[in-house]
Amino acid sequence: MADRNLKNRKVRKKIARLDPVLKEIFQKSISEIIKLITSQKPQKISYLPEELRFVKQMRTDLLLSVKTKAGSHIFHFEIQNYPDKLIPEKMLLYKIAIKSKYKTEPEQFLLWFGKGNPPKASYKDKSTLHRFRVIDMRKLGLKRFLGSQNTYFVLLGIVSARSKNDIELIKDRIRFLVRDEDERREVMKNLILVSDMLKIKIAREMIPKIEIPVEKTTFYKIGFEEGKKAGEERGKLKGRREGVREGIKEGLKEAILLDFELKFGNGELRKSKANELKKLLSKIDDIKKLRKIKKAIFSAGDPDEFIRKIKEIVKT
Repeated sequence: MADRNLKNRKVRKKIARLDPVLKEIFQKSISEIIKLITSQKPQKISYLPEELRFVKQMRTDLLLSVKTKAGSHIFHFEIQNYPDKLIPEKMLLYKIAIKSKYKTEPEQFLLWFGKGNPPKASYKDKSTLHRFRVIDMRKLGLKRFLGSQNTYFVLLGIVSARSKNDIELIKDRIRFLVRDEDERREVMKNLILVSDMLKIKIAREMIPKIEIPVEKTTFYKIGFEEGKKAGEERGKLKGRREGVREGIKEGLKEAILLDFELKFGNGELRKSKANELKKLLSKIDDIKKLRKIKKAIFSAGDPDEFIRKIKEIVKT
């Protein structure tokens, strides 16, 4: 059951592999984002469960309870970087589900990072008109990001960068804000990773072992939650263990792909090897071997060497 639910979620939501990274960055910069798009300074922010039930199970990107001088609010954020014609209708369903659960009408925002035009800011049929706000993060202007004291909000300015000089301004601002060397390296890892995922060219700094912890990946979290739910519903510890195992396995695969993209960057060779990598990983169910593969990427000099290492690990 857990395995089928995971596959259905993957197809239905089309989870982008940058999701766990962007989500964490948004969580760390959410106060700045709220100030930017609502002109209100949050006094208190509480994270609400992202899982909703309305006829079927739904999962938001970010759902927050926020207190400002103007009162209490529920803010719902969806982070979008690929075209989805169904997103306006989904926003309506999210609103109904949130209002049903919390008895409060949410304020909804879709944050667009993709290429081309963002989705329409409304859903309309014969009897319904639902509106929400769409913020094209690419058009906010770099100055808005650089003026922030929040390091991770500055990092998001990469979407507004138009030249190498803009990227250097972002790096300089991060260096100014973050004095601790270890913390700065962590921020720079995320900067490089997000730029790679969004196809933004950036001069890479020599950062050893840029690694995505499996616990931060989407599939790990979903697998753990699915297994826990299955165990609660059936009263069986086995369901929980199976869900956690599946989450770790898929999370490792996701983390390996993220590490691969970060280390070897873009380009046709990398893309062809990434496809080969996906096929190899799809056939591996052994968690120990997946962990070995994850470590092997750091000693591989190029994609071909990494693929060879994987094949050697599989044979053992």
